[in-house]
Amino acid sequence: MSETSSIREPSIHEVFVKFNLSSSSEEPPRKEWSSLASLPVEDSPKMVLFKQGLYKPGSGEICAKYITLSDSSVLTHPYYNYPSVVDPGIMEALLKPGKYYGVNPRGVRAMCLALSFNSNVTRLDLTSNFLDDDSCYHLGQLLGENMALQELVLSGCRLNLSCNDLGMESALSFAEVLEVNNKITHLDLSWNKFSTIKGPNELLDKLSESKVLVELNMAWNGLKVTNVFTKLLNVPTLRILDLSNNRLSDTAAKFIANSLFKAKRLHTLDLSYNPLDPESALKILESLRKPNVKLSNLFMEQIVVDEEFFKVLNEILSLRFRKNTKVTHGEVLHNYTLSVPDLRIIVMKRFDYLTQKGKKNKLDIALYFLQLRKSVDIVQPREILRDLKIAGTPVEEDLVNQLTELFPGPPLDKGVKTIKLDGIIEMIKRLWPEKKLPPTPPPEPEPVVEKNDKEGKGKKK
Repeated sequence: MSETSSIREPSIHEVFVKFNLSSSSEEPPRKEWSSLASLPVEDSPKMVLFKQGLYKPGSGEICAKYITLSDSSVLTHPYYNYPSVVDPGIMEALLKPGKYYGVNPRGVRAMCLALSFNSNVTRLDLTSNFLDDDSCYHLGQLLGENMALQELVLSGCRLNLSCNDLGMESALSFAEVLEVNNKITHLDLSWNKFSTIKGPNELLDKLSESKVLVELNMAWNGLKVTNVFTKLLNVPTLRILDLSNNRLSDTAAKFIANSLFKAKRLHTLDLSYNPLDPESALKILESLRKPNVKLSNLFMEQIVVDEEFFKVLNEILSLRFRKNTKVTHGEVLHNYTLSVPDLRIIVMKRFDYLTQKGKKNKLDIALYFLQLRKSVDIVQPREILRDLKIAGTPVEEDLVNQLTELFPGPPLDKGVKTIKLDGIIEMIKRLWPEKKLPPTPPPEPEPVVEKNDKEGKGKKK
């Protein structure tokens, strides 16, 4: 035997056997973890719509106060596209006129205090804000302190300047204000009650001293002023003057026509709906023949003109410097005379009809008067009524009285009216020249008595 085979391995005896006991603290394999099971995740309704292309989270119109996350988390928020808040129109609101906002007196006071130190604002529009006396006080203070403000619009504020009931006292107050600050360029005083001479005359007189007035609207006021327009048209900057729907007289039109050459920049004059006659309208139109009259728009709607006006208008528009001139006017009167019916003819034909309509009794009224004239030259109305009643053709008493008024004769005693037949005979010859009385037969000659010859012979002297 070899040496290796002769060596024996020692035997091992197990003294203690370890049992494989499981412990509750032991973790199962990672692949058996229940928390790692992939459960289906449900999307939110907005995410579902977003995946379908029916929802766009980055609309840009959502307000930031509804975002509950911090500014740092907005960048990664799946439903918001930062920045989502756009300009709500702050700049536009600052530049937009302050009309239709219900400004109260406190707001007007604050604005006036701020504008009193502002030299940039030239136009203040407070249309339809229903301002009261306190607001007017602050606006008056503003006009006295701010020399930069050129246009103040207070239409519909129930003070009021336009569409309100300003009268003589308001006009005088405006005249006093213009003595201090006459820097207004556009003034709308339409739809008021400046129908008196005092007040509007002073107001227009102060406005005529302005050096910056561009547009003046005095429509719908019932104006009756006249010579103040001579001064008003001297304003060097005046371009638009609206005097429509007033009560301007022909005298006012004369002053306007004679002063248009002074208005060097006036291009629009509205005189529509004023009680002017065709002669006044023609006089204003004639002023456009002068090249130094710069007027390009002359509105005289609903002012009646004659054919001479229409002829002159065509001549003026044919001038080289009047090619772009626009003139409006009302109806054109034609040279004709309205025919007035002759009541004498009507009454005589009425007599003829009433005396001829009867079936039994008829009377030729022409022959009746012709026959009556042969005996008398005047007749009383009651005699005509009596004769026609006897003839069986009675007429109304009013018709005979009308005949008395148309053909009056000399009154009799106690003022009894008569009818002169000569006028009736003349009218009969015009209406029925063929009607004449039958010729009167000549008188029959008296029979001649022949003397007896025998009797003559038997007598001797």
